Amino acid sequence: APSGVEQLAASTRLAHEPQHCTFGYHRDMGALSLLVAAPLLAASASPIWHATITDVSGVARIQVPGADWKIAETGGRLEQGDTIATLELGRARLEFTDGSRVSLGPRTMLKVSAPRGHRLGLSLLRGVARFLVQHRVGGELIVTTPTAVAAVKGTLFAIAVDGDVTEIRVAEGEVLCRDRALRYAVLMRPGEAAQWDDRGLWKPVRRMDA
Repeated sequence: APSGVEQLAASTRLAHEPQHCTFGYHRDMGALSLLVAAPLLAASASPIWHATITDVSGVARIQVPGADWKIAETGGRLEQGDTIATLELGRARLEFTDGSRVSLGPRTMLKVSAPRGHRLGLSLLRGVARFLVQHRVGGELIVTTPTAVAAVKGTLFAIAVDGDVTEIRVAEGEVLCRDRALRYAVLMRPGEAAQWDDRGLWKPVRRMDA
């Protein structure tokens, strides 16, 4: 059966996302295409940080802290501390309070973290997700994985997590990426990709069209 990365490359789209350019590549973890959206609209940071589930296909589940998993449904809400997980054939799309959108592929798990000042947070625990982040003056979105951290002010990018390997690719804007141990940091620009593992920067930044 196709991996979650391959399935996301084949069919995942951000809701209502116009397309005018495609980045594609292939690696050991599978194929992933980044579909570039229209220019991002400016948006200010909001003290309220939660998401609405705008679409679910297949099976996805939600876990509220201290409770059992339940089926995720379109129109449902993810609060701070909640986790959403798609199963083998599941996909989900989320829209956050600031207008940012996240598209989850199969076998993906994402947790909504509590804001820290002007920094909003998400944790991608496994799988593949694409992020369309709205620009916020004086604020940023921090996405953590088991082996990497990405700081974003406004951009379109994707992250794939497979065990202890994280791959980040940028389609628009800039993403400041580092390993969890704070040993390496790199500012990634459109068309670039890099990988991290538990030892730090495993595969240096490269052009996706190279």
